[in-house]
Amino acid sequence: MPRKKKRPKNWDGWGQNPISQERGLTYKREWGKKTYKERRREYIDKRGGVCERCSCSVSLEFHHRMPLFKTTHRIFRLSRKRIEAELAHCELLCRKPCHVKAQAELKKPKQFCGI
Repeated sequence: MPRKKKRPKNWDGWGQNPISQERGLTYKREWGKKTYKERRREYIDKRGGVCERCSCSVSLEFHHRMPLFKTTHRIFRLSRKRIEAELAHCELLCRKPCHVKAQAELKKPKQFCGI
């Protein structure tokens, strides 16, 4: 008859080990941050790495031209196919002043001609 393995001191009786669970969550968080940053950098480089309006290369962000078609703001956590579909509606802008101006333009009330 095989010997039973010793259970760790923090065994909760349900097959869950809190220490290994916490290590797993920490690893998943760190992996997610690393992957997010790598994918974001990759897609910025694909777009040329400069602002599409002023050619600045600092503090770049993706701006949704049509916010109604925006599915999520965490686009780099999606699959590559969905990232590319989402970025088709975006332009690469520097944070200040281009992205701030673009956001302000979206919030302006539109002038309609009287019908």
